[in-house]
Amino acid sequence: MNWCLCMCASGFLSNTICPGEIAPVVFAIVFCLVATAMTPLPASKALDVYFLEARCKLLDIAAILDRISRGAGAETVESDPRMQRIRRAIQTLLEQPSGRAEVIQTLFSLEYDPNWERPQPR
Repeated sequence: MNWCLCMCASGFLSNTICPGEIAPVVFAIVFCLVATAMTPLPASKALDVYFLEARCKLLDIAAILDRISRGAGAETVESDPRMQRIRRAIQTLLEQPSGRAEVIQTLFSLEYDPNWERPQPR
């Protein structure tokens, strides 16, 4: 949590706010989030912060792929569309210089269908 967000959040939480004052406080919190989200971490800091998390997730993926390849009929799942998507996602991680998250999200998403039924309230 950065300084700007802490200041906004602490002001929101520590003071008694009248209903008419909520909108400006919410705006201030959102503004602080947006204003600080636009400044990316320096690369070396991002590596320091996220290295262990990335290592953990990569080990999880490696273990999952090992389980699949050790299973009976492993050669038959190579043509499964889900395995093909996993392989394309790994290729994206290796080859795409930026925007990897968006490419992978799109890879695992369904195409938009304007005829999708809207969820009904419960």
